[in-house]
Amino acid sequence: MASFASRLYTAALAAAAASIAITGAASAADLTPNFYGAPPSYLAFTWAGLYVGATLGYEWGSIDNNPTHPNGVAGGFETGFNWQNGNFVYGGEADINFSAANDTFAPWQFSNPWFGTVRGRAGVAISNVLLFGTAGLAYGELTGTTSGNLSESHTSLGWVAGFGRRRSKLRATLVG
Repeated sequence: MASFASRLYTAALAAAAASIAITGAASAADLTPNFYGAPPSYLAFTWAGLYVGATLGYEWGSIDNNPTHPNGVAGGFETGFNWQNGNFVYGGEADINFSAANDTFAPWQFSNPWFGTVRGRAGVAISNVLLFGTAGLAYGELTGTTSGNLSESHTSLGWVAGFGRRRSKLRATLVG
């Protein structure tokens, strides 16, 4: 018959084996394997790419050689493309607008039925905010009409320049 020490040794060995089988092997906290995969990628906001949009507003002005002040609703479309290098953003933009602005002086009604611009733009991006300057060609039609179906129209060219701020609320939505 086995001795007491031999039985004690066998029981201790069986208890240790059962303990390891039930709980698994222990490991240090800092030596656990990484089950998270690759680190998360950082998706920075970008102003690069094509954009299209619509405009709606109110137009007012004056005519140099008579006292009229045409005013009215104006709306149109714009499109452009930007490139981005670091925080520097540059690109081009074109827009066309249609207008109901008009005013009457004596028998003449003056109006600005359409106008638009073709511009270059450059600026600095600060996350989802773009601070920019812009300059380019402006164009539009000025029309004078009187009763009796007499009218005269002129397409005019000029220049446009300015600065602005754009802010994006969402990745695909811009707010002027």
